[in-house]
Amino acid sequence: MLKRRGIYYLMWSEGEWTGPLYSVAYATASNPLGPFTPRGKILEQDARVARGAGHHSAVCIPGTDDWYIVYHRRPLGETNGNHRQVAIERMHFRKDGSIAPVVLTQGGVTARRLPVATKARPGS
Repeated sequence: MLKRRGIYYLMWSEGEWTGPLYSVAYATASNPLGPFTPRGKILEQDARVARGAGHHSAVCIPGTDDWYIVYHRRPLGETNGNHRQVAIERMHFRKDGSIAPVVLTQGGVTARRLPVATKARPGS
């Protein structure tokens, strides 16, 4: 689950890992306990890139509204259903707060330097 701009996003993988319907779906709510409204799938396999896209996590670059989805998938041509490859793609939110379908790529995202963490001072 993640929270962005007052909306809670509950995300999960559905379908069988080795099947063509394996995907990531999500629902939204204004409260972390729900009720949640199903919004559909945001990550599905792309027969041109990879199969079995799922088992994910979402991360935001601190101090930004830049979100990424990290997931695993199976490379094309791989016959071992348990062979997994970790991938990362950009996640985009629409103006209405919905998540646009994630586009699978061959190369993932461009490397970027993360902000330096600052230590909290005692009593702050």
